[in-house]
Amino acid sequence: MTHPMFPPGLHLIAIASLAIAGACALAIAVDEIRRPQKMWIMNVVWPLTALFGSLIWLAAYWTWGRAPAPHEKQEDLPFAVMVGKGASHCGAAARWAT
Repeated sequence: MTHPMFPPGLHLIAIASLAIAGACALAIAVDEIRRPQKMWIMNVVWPLTALFGSLIWLAAYWTWGRAPAPHEKQEDLPFAVMVGKGASHCGAAARWAT
């Protein structure tokens, strides 16, 4: 039985993608230690979703997901952002329940 050969460049791209995603998840987790989310599950959701969303999810976290500092007021979020955060929360809760 022969196995298909993948281009070596594709292997390197996959490794780089995984490393970047891991760094994004770690950056979010470290920030959440300093500024925990109101709902505990979101402390798990943001780093987990960064593993597949990588830089896009890191940008979403910094823009809309980061918990406000104690002296900051919580701003109103656009409806689409609330739906996205809610879907991530529900998906994570469903996964943890099984």
